[in-house]
Amino acid sequence: MGINNVIVYVREGADPAVDRVVTEYGGSRTTLVGSDPAASVTTAVEAADGGADRIELCGAHGPLLHARVREAVNDRVPVGAVMFGFESLTGVADYKARFGNEFLREAFIYIQPGSDPAVDRTVTANDHVRSIFVAVPDASAAPAVAVQLVDGEGVRLIELFGGFEPGDAARVIEAIDARAPVGLPSYGYAGATAR
Repeated sequence: MGINNVIVYVREGADPAVDRVVTEYGGSRTTLVGSDPAASVTTAVEAADGGADRIELCGAHGPLLHARVREAVNDRVPVGAVMFGFESLTGVADYKARFGNEFLREAFIYIQPGSDPAVDRTVTANDHVRSIFVAVPDASAAPAVAVQLVDGEGVRLIELFGGFEPGDAARVIEAIDARAPVGLPSYGYAGATAR
């Protein structure tokens, strides 16, 4: 049996019961759920109650909301939230400053074994942002997809989900020559012990 991954992304006014997309191959499932920030805790708890193996929050949630979600889920399932490294902070600050003042493009790349990035794509948009969700079969496909998103579609921010490691993120950053900030989920140190 594969993993049941839930990715919660922020969308003002979204209805988590309706604003969702499911990608499923070979017994593994990824559910993308749009949620108003005020409903993100409830959305995550419902995902845990519904059998999610992992919940990942987009970077707009930040550490404060991440902490509230983790507390509400009560360690029943790992909860990560996208964070950005030092090399991406200027790009994130620029993106945030422009948000609401101009139309932006962002991408969410997630690992879904068996997927085809040319086909397994979902696009949502509102007055402020076009969000492009792209499933990749494994981490090695992400750098080429990221280059296409930045060069071909004008993406200004990328978030990685579904099991990317720091080395995978580094390859994406290198492939796009750091022209867009790249973040990936952090799960904190619950379970990590010092020697």
